[in-house]
Amino acid sequence: MKQIFLLLAALSLMAGEVHAQPIDYKALNQLTEKFIMTVQVGKPGTPDFRFVYVNARGRLFVYRVEKGSFVQEWQTTDLGSRAASMFVTDIDADGTLDLVVGTIGGRILDYAMGSYDLIWENLQDRFKKIEYIAHANIDDDPQEEMIILADDLMYIYDGRNKTIEWVSDTQFHADMVILGNVDDDPQLEIILNTGRVVDSRFHNIEFEADGKFGDRIHLFDINGDGYPDVFGEFNDFSIRVYDVWAQRELW
Repeated sequence: MKQIFLLLAALSLMAGEVHAQPIDYKALNQLTEKFIMTVQVGKPGTPDFRFVYVNARGRLFVYRVEKGSFVQEWQTTDLGSRAASMFVTDIDADGTLDLVVGTIGGRILDYAMGSYDLIWENLQDRFKKIEYIAHANIDDDPQEEMIILADDLMYIYDGRNKTIEWVSDTQFHADMVILGNVDDDPQLEIILNTGRVVDSRFHNIEFEADGKFGDRIHLFDINGDGYPDVFGEFNDFSIRVYDVWAQRELW
């Protein structure tokens, strides 16, 4: 609990126990846009608003707002290892939100947002290590899929049935993946920070850059051609920008 209050105080988010001022939601937006282990749920100023955070010790915290201050609503027991990914979405298309956490120790846990009951864990399909989990609807069913980088392979899980739809034959040594339509076909591409781009429908490698896109990657159409470009940030804070559709580096 102390860790989250120190974080909120340092970023001037004005938790009631630390400051008497109201919560700075603009600063909170900057925080959640920058750090992937923080998530906002619901609309600020409404009763359903929540702030979710995973700390470096593998503990998950959920905060609500009462009388203008953050109040801890729930926290997990120890996840067993540091989190590799965390997101909130309706993964199974049942009309309610799921809080999904993947750990470097190979666990995937799906909690019901609100009750925080554990809905599912990957007890049947255990991994030694999970590098990253992304989510998107990449086929014609109503639910999303989880795209999992684990044990140097890529797995695609059905979000409703929690079954493996596909596992790669090729090894992928990436530690971040995002999804977006970066070329002229209708389906999304699976973009790995190592520089590979995989078709989400046919699972073939569509493109491979001459080196990493970056340590952290995002999408933004910088040249106005209608296709998002891959922005890669490296640990030395340098930037690489790649146009996958034109297959060339922009910057």
